[in-house]
Amino acid sequence: MKNHFKHDIQISFEGVPKKVFRALRKLKNVNRLSGFSLIQKYSDAEHCYYVGVLYKLISNLLVDEDLLENCDFEAEFFAFTHDILESVTGDLLRPVKNFNEEVHKLWALIEDQLMYSEEYSFLGWYKEGTRKLETSEKHWKLFMICDVLELLIFCNEEQLLGNITPDISTVISNCEGYLLEICPQEWRKIVWMYI
Repeated sequence: MKNHFKHDIQISFEGVPKKVFRALRKLKNVNRLSGFSLIQKYSDAEHCYYVGVLYKLISNLLVDEDLLENCDFEAEFFAFTHDILESVTGDLLRPVKNFNEEVHKLWALIEDQLMYSEEYSFLGWYKEGTRKLETSEKHWKLFMICDVLELLIFCNEEQLLGNITPDISTVISNCEGYLLEICPQEWRKIVWMYI
């Protein structure tokens, strides 16, 4: 079977498509914002889907405005599948993952150990996809923007539905601050259309 996504990765693809698809399907059972009082269900599968859609829509608009050189299929695929490892680990809140430098490094070590274990070796492409995407600064930045933007959109919807918990307000504030920090000024007109 020809691998259309990662030609330069030396891993066996026997049985991989089925395993990857099963892992992606499991994301529908992984709840995001665990411990939060939510009005709507919010799964990793839903989040990945909308991050991918946002990535596709915004990258096309940025290319049309000559603010991005090209649309990158591999980056788009990564956006749609970026939380696949959480089919194994579950969703861990960003403040916990990034509690301090030591915790951040330990969580990265756990993810690496899982991805390169025999049982989950089919996820090795994920780490390679992350590394490759990180080498394209603009596409990595756009992915990060879409990842946070989708969470912000969800939390705004929660508030519109009547969720006035402090947790949701804090996430909204954090997302807005992070977007202002990482979103290039020339992209804001396009990105802000989705808020």
